[in-house]
Amino acid sequence: MDRETLLHARIRDRITAEGTAGWLLDGSGRKRYVQAISFRDYMAECLYAEGLGYYRDGAVRVGRKGDFYTSSGIGSLMGDMLADYLNKHALAAGNPLYIMEWGAGTGRLGLQMLARWRLMGMQGSRLPVYRMVDSSRSHLKAAYQAAAEEGLAEHIRLLEPDEAWEHLREAGQGAVVIANELLDAFPVHRIIQLGGKLKELGAAVSDSGNTDPFRECVLEDIRPEVEQAVLWHELELREHQRAELNVEGMKWLQRLCRVLGSGMIILIDYGAEAEELTGPHRMNGTLLCYKRHVAHDNPYRDPGSQDITAHVNFTAVRKAAESEGWQVAEYCSQQQFLIRAGILDELREHDNPDPFCPEARRNRAVRQLLLSDGMSERFQVMVLRKNERGAV
Repeated sequence: MDRETLLHARIRDRITAEGTAGWLLDGSGRKRYVQAISFRDYMAECLYAEGLGYYRDGAVRVGRKGDFYTSSGIGSLMGDMLADYLNKHALAAGNPLYIMEWGAGTGRLGLQMLARWRLMGMQGSRLPVYRMVDSSRSHLKAAYQAAAEEGLAEHIRLLEPDEAWEHLREAGQGAVVIANELLDAFPVHRIIQLGGKLKELGAAVSDSGNTDPFRECVLEDIRPEVEQAVLWHELELREHQRAELNVEGMKWLQRLCRVLGSGMIILIDYGAEAEELTGPHRMNGTLLCYKRHVAHDNPYRDPGSQDITAHVNFTAVRKAAESEGWQVAEYCSQQQFLIRAGILDELREHDNPDPFCPEARRNRAVRQLLLSDGMSERFQVMVLRKNERGAV
């Protein structure tokens, strides 16, 4: 059997073995009971089932040949601006910079930053070691190959998540952790308001005979931890409104704050405050799927062969950090962050008629990052700081 068939069978077996009561609504409004697992568990299987999930099948998912781009895929400007920012706010402290990117993908962002620092004259031991963390071995392999081609292999360390926690415990004070489009990759719970009550959504086996092997259902009981997470995320839903809860992402951030003890965390992701995420224009929540650079909102189509993601609730992010004694040092749109970092200074005057000359390409990259599709306005940058262990 192919990978997708094996994954579908795995999910069906899990629904049979672990499923709880859920129900569907037919056209008459009557409940039809089914066995189901939570949407969080379904999403985790689709993305992370070992050897079968979207991020576990050995394929590279980022870039032209993948299903989506990140900001680092638009020229080198995102990495350049982050390198300049850290040069001012972290390297200036005079301490050796311990830097780690969690969810580094194929390493583009880190290699851009290292190349920028090298242009500034940093060589040898002055050039920081950049630790790249990713749960996809294929991504880490691609990152090493790219680093070797650019003569930067000795300045990177490749780590899987379990190894990364051990490295951070030994980092000491002043470490910097970057998470670029990481929080949106955690499996989320989905909830819905029905009859004035919050209900958790789940996944059941589809019997409709269509191309989707699974379908949405409403779980009979909502777990206490999910109800608590609603308060943490500050969600107030309208009748029939859906929303997402990124419980695991917040737990990861709290653990990171505890293990680091002090330093800087830079979070870059698309999202907003709770009030914006639950506005009347978001009755179906923010969940999106990506396949071959086409977005849609059906997570039950092609499970295991598409990315599934949801907007980050930065209200919850702030509360998670503050619960561990960290503070928000900066919070703004990616567009604002890039402008403050000096991206407009990267524009170049030139009289070369060739539209593909380096100057023209650089100028297009600046415009694309700041203006194209509103991406830079939808993305947010949150910088968290804690100056000393045990003290804000």
